[in-house]
Amino acid sequence: MNPPIQRAAENYDTEWSEYRRVRNTGLLIWLGGVPLIGTLQLAWGKLFHNGYLFSVFGSAWFLVCIFYGLRYQLWRCPRCNEIYAGKFWYHLGPFARHCVHCGLPKP
Repeated sequence: MNPPIQRAAENYDTEWSEYRRVRNTGLLIWLGGVPLIGTLQLAWGKLFHNGYLFSVFGSAWFLVCIFYGLRYQLWRCPRCNEIYAGKFWYHLGPFARHCVHCGLPKP
C-alpha cells in the first residue's frame, strides 16, 4: 500500500466545504421532502382526484435521499483518501470525529 500523499500546507478547506455541502443538502432534502410532497399531494388530489403524484415524487425523493446519504456516509478523507468514518468491519457514520485511518480531525 502506498503512503498517503501529503500536501505541503495540509489545508483542506475546499474538501471540508464540499463535505458540509453534501451533508446539509442531504439533510435539507430529507427534512423538506415530507412537507413538500404532502402539500403537492393535497393540491394534486383536490385538482385531479387521484394519488399518482405521491408515488412519483415520493419515489424520486426516496432515491435522492439514498443518493445523498451514501455520498455522506462514504465521503473520503481529504488526507488519506480512505472512507472517513469507517473500515470494512465498522462504520461510525456522522459520529466520527477523526478519520479512522489517518486521524485527521473534523474542523
